[in-house]
Amino acid sequence: MTTLTVLTARVRNRCNLPAADARVTDANLTDFINTAMHDADEEFDWPWMERIEQISVTAGDNTYGVTNYKGTTSLTLVDPPSVLVRKPWKWLQRINDATLQGIPRFYTEDVDVIYIYPYPNAAFTLDHRYKTTLTELAAGSDAVQSPDWFDRIIVSQASYYVAQKLRDSEHYQMFQKSYKDQIGTASDRVSRNFEPIVPNTRNDWWI
Repeated sequence: MTTLTVLTARVRNRCNLPAADARVTDANLTDFINTAMHDADEEFDWPWMERIEQISVTAGDNTYGVTNYKGTTSLTLVDPPSVLVRKPWKWLQRINDATLQGIPRFYTEDVDVIYIYPYPNAAFTLDHRYKTTLTELAAGSDAVQSPDWFDRIIVSQASYYVAQKLRDSEHYQMFQKSYKDQIGTASDRVSRNFEPIVPNTRNDWWI
């Protein structure tokens, strides 16, 4: 994984900025690189940001805490295998009855908490796939979480912020277009190589 020191040098090279240029300091570049990482992170559900944790479900309990939460990408019942369908909170309040128990088929979520429905009638195991939070870079040896081929996207967007600071409209527009083209190509590439999960939509869950 690429370090902050390497990314800083690449942004300076891309913008033709000497290391001694006081208009854009290393502190500025660190801020621009972290902002660029956040911009790119919000564009798509990148697979390297996905994590999986197992949740042990007990009978009669529908509320479970999750860690390092940013957003659930899928909630999968291990046995019998099926994907739970996400529903809005208001929809699920209509069936929020602890006496209605069965195999969980639906879920809703709040910050650091997941609620499953119907209430489980036995012990189950869930695979919780979620998007982890981005770790910002601070020290020169800190490395990005993305693969090497993603570096050029971060560099393009950070260079966009440099051009904005320098009020260089020509390069500002060039870097903006470069970033949008690269992020579009990257998301297409990932979409072709990672098949989405088809939700289980059975409605005969109650017992």
